[in-house]
Amino acid sequence: MKSFEFAEAHLVNVQQEIQRLTQQKTQIEQEIERMQQFLQESAQQLQQDKASYESLSQPAVQTEPATTVPY
Repeated sequence: MKSFEFAEAHLVNVQQEIQRLTQQKTQIEQEIERMQQFLQESAQQLQQDKASYESLSQPAVQTEPATTVPY
């Protein structure tokens, strides 16, 4: 095999690796998008749950009835 044939074979391998990495990149980008969506939705749910908990755990404000002082 001549040196240019080795070079051509090497370039084919490089091209295949580029295609493989491009596919992997697409999959990684999709996974990142999915995880970002999960993070955003989970953070919103946590804030809602926290607000509900805090509103339920605060004691109710009670006002005492006005008393009249007899003269």
